[in-house]
Amino acid sequence: MGVINALFQKIEKNRHEGERVCNEIDKYLSYVDQVLSFKNEFIDAAFSDDVLMRCGKLKSVMDGVGFGASFLVPELRTKKAKLSDLIENMSVRIAAHNDEVASVLAVKARRFIGTIEGRSLDEQQMKCIVKPVSNHLVIAGAGTGKTTTIVGKVKYLLKSGACEAKDILVLSFTNA
Repeated sequence: MGVINALFQKIEKNRHEGERVCNEIDKYLSYVDQVLSFKNEFIDAAFSDDVLMRCGKLKSVMDGVGFGASFLVPELRTKKAKLSDLIENMSVRIAAHNDEVASVLAVKARRFIGTIEGRSLDEQQMKCIVKPVSNHLVIAGAGTGKTTTIVGKVKYLLKSGACEAKDILVLSFTNA
């Protein structure tokens, strides 16, 4: 009877561990969803790398949960699938998030900087202006508004206080 009792205790311990892991995964997935729902800040590659690393660790912890846990805690399989889905779709979710943030910030920036060279910039140009990058390479056909977009970016950086005029270098190349 002692062997069976020990087996049941082991299974019960593994069930508790499986439930603990499920709760930890739920909390982490909720945190990621919360970050992705906050539309006031861009998400960078460091966040994505952190999520991928943490998901990998959580999957390893799940794999280490002992005998019987996956039968006693069927949510483990569901949670593992959610982690796998998050890993597979993280770059798409971040790109969608950042595009939404750019749209929100572009509306605010349009009011902030007004027109550029007497022109109102389109949404694509405004998104380019509000993205927080150290450098931009603008390549487009003649007459598409490259220079206007660059001037808009400079105006945005100066008016927002993101940098000073002495910190900006603009280069333009033409065949002329």
